[in-house]
Amino acid sequence: MSVYRLTINDKEIGRKVEQLFFDKEAYIKNVTDYLAGENNYLFVYLYRDEVAGFAYGYELQRFDGRKNMMYMHQVEVLPQYRQLGIGKQLMEAFILICQNKDCSRLFLITNKSNAPAIALYDSVGGKTLHEDDIVYTFPI
Repeated sequence: MSVYRLTINDKEIGRKVEQLFFDKEAYIKNVTDYLAGENNYLFVYLYRDEVAGFAYGYELQRFDGRKNMMYMHQVEVLPQYRQLGIGKQLMEAFILICQNKDCSRLFLITNKSNAPAIALYDSVGGKTLHEDDIVYTFPI
């Protein structure tokens, strides 16, 4: 029972994450490409050798002389494993990576209506910087 960062050698576990959490077959090339990325992070929580949760994100490089930042794109725990502290351990793994890499911050985006996520982020010290932050997305 532990958090584990996947490497290029863990393609099959990456495929399992895709199947369990996104309900679709993962293409091994996509998983391989992601895991090969030096600035890509995919953590899983293994409970008795089964994937119970995951978190993934990216280290964002800066060109302006400031320290890099880490963007966490998603953290999920299967329903049967929720309320066991798994999400918190996944978040703490990202925080530790940020500290070890001397990143300036870890950030993520969520909805105000996502009360479980907000409770998780609050529990590990997350703060909102501005009440009026707005996230824009653009169709490409």
